[in-house]
Amino acid sequence: MSGILVTSSVIRREDLPAPTVIVEGLEITPVARVYQVGLPGKRWGVIWGKPKMVILKTSAGSYLTLKISDRTRGFQICLVMFSLLTVAAAWLFLRKRKDISKVES
Repeated sequence: MSGILVTSSVIRREDLPAPTVIVEGLEITPVARVYQVGLPGKRWGVIWGKPKMVILKTSAGSYLTLKISDRTRGFQICLVMFSLLTVAAAWLFLRKRKDISKVES
């Protein structure tokens, strides 16, 4: 099984299967989605991999695909929102302190 590749000059997305494992006549193949972000011609970048699905093949030859629900997206959104709220609160706090110091002068 080969990976499905979607590419541009900066962002690359690929679905990559891991090696198949056979357990009690059941072939199990995990598949991950990999995102690569980098500049063309550069040897550095960011790679983000997350589980996508598991493909099961029974001894009768039928296939079953089990999608994997990845919770990291929700955690990422919460982290960004918390960071923005923290910056906004710090900005408001420092702004009030600056206003108070102007009044005292």
